[in-house]
Amino acid sequence: MVFAGSIAELFVALEVSDLAPRFPLSLLALSSTLPMVWFRVVRYTMMLSATMAIFNSWPVFHMDGDPMVMQFLILLANRGWLRDNTPGSLGCIHRRILWVGTLVLSAILLTGVGVALFG
Repeated sequence: MVFAGSIAELFVALEVSDLAPRFPLSLLALSSTLPMVWFRVVRYTMMLSATMAIFNSWPVFHMDGDPMVMQFLILLANRGWLRDNTPGSLGCIHRRILWVGTLVLSAILLTGVGVALFG
């Protein structure tokens, strides 16, 4: 647009109002923000999935870390890296690891709840 005339005539002809569009999200605005929205959704989904995988593989009773620890101990016993690899000693080591894992996870959770409640 080209305006031909003096600056005073431009200020007289120019009108400014406080009107806003009825629908603030136009297709152009949506198309420009959609990739960022999808990126955030994918990023948060990946973070949640990774957190749940780590939490679920923690060596605690009745979680996936329980059989994972036993399979790891069997692998170590088959390679000859454990001195006593009888099933009774593997079970004893397995139970000790699970008790320690449960205590550590309980301490972490209780510490987090304590900090959240009491600052």
